[in-house]
Amino acid sequence: MITQKIRTMMSEVDRHISKKERLKAMTKIEDIVEEFNKVKQEQMTKAKQEKKI
Repeated sequence: MITQKIRTMMSEVDRHISKKERLKAMTKIEDIVEEFNKVKQEQMTKAKQEKKI
């Protein structure tokens, strides 16, 4: 369920943390949460269409 885009953003967070750029890391984490929620919603919609839920 974790897309390549989310993985890329997670590695950016790691880089920001290693450079002690906390604000940039927090901003990127917020972006990851938004992207994850979007993917989750898409998966739920797809499952409902396939009548798995």
